[in-house]
Amino acid sequence: MKSKRFSGLAKICVSAVLVTCGAAFTSNGLQTENGKTPVLAPSKHFERVLIIVLENQDYSSSMSNEFLAKLATKGTSFTNFKNPYHPSYPNYLIDLGESYGNVVSVDTKDPHNAFVTAVEMFRKDPKKFPLPRYMFYTPNLDDDGHDPFYNSGKGLQKGSHWLETFFGTWFPWDQKEMHGTLVVVTYDESEGNEKNDRIYTVFLGDMVKNQTVDKEYNHYSVLRTIEDNFSLPQLNSGDANAAPITEAWK
Repeated sequence: MKSKRFSGLAKICVSAVLVTCGAAFTSNGLQTENGKTPVLAPSKHFERVLIIVLENQDYSSSMSNEFLAKLATKGTSFTNFKNPYHPSYPNYLIDLGESYGNVVSVDTKDPHNAFVTAVEMFRKDPKKFPLPRYMFYTPNLDDDGHDPFYNSGKGLQKGSHWLETFFGTWFPWDQKEMHGTLVVVTYDESEGNEKNDRIYTVFLGDMVKNQTVDKEYNHYSVLRTIEDNFSLPQLNSGDANAAPITEAWK
């Protein structure tokens, strides 16, 4: 569960990264605005990552959805991926590279917070500006499946419908233009009906195997995997103590 204020924070985070990156991803590959190839830190498995977070579903509920179940067969699907915290705000912070206890609150009505983007920018921006190496996106409370809060079945349908539209219209992850892009689809937390708190998580991209992984992972594992991919140091104890996900790569 998340507040409307945090929904605005997530959009600010992704758009802020979008406008500060210095290399554009075009059909001809990575380029700067003057057409030159930039010098980038080496990566191990993927050139950039997009994390998409939906809301409040148990793993079994998600896998009962036709679109999500089919999507799971197109990449590496994790059957034992768990959320570390309830409620879910700390889980979002983990995916954003923060730690629980170091919380930043952003008021989206503040005129200083100008970097609010719309979903259309995922398709429009790469034509003029870069796709960053790290992207995070969570839709509004309707589209992420949060609402109606007391009808998780309806929320599941709304969230999966948004995701299908997002991939079909705004972010064609399986097309050649997205080569090198890892897409992580996950949930913030479970409904709480399963004792083990498993949540749906799938890795998608041309570098990912089509398989099922049963090993236990969580949101910290995703952060550690991104750090490991770009040879970055760990930020705090949670990711430092987590193992990077190694089974996913071709």
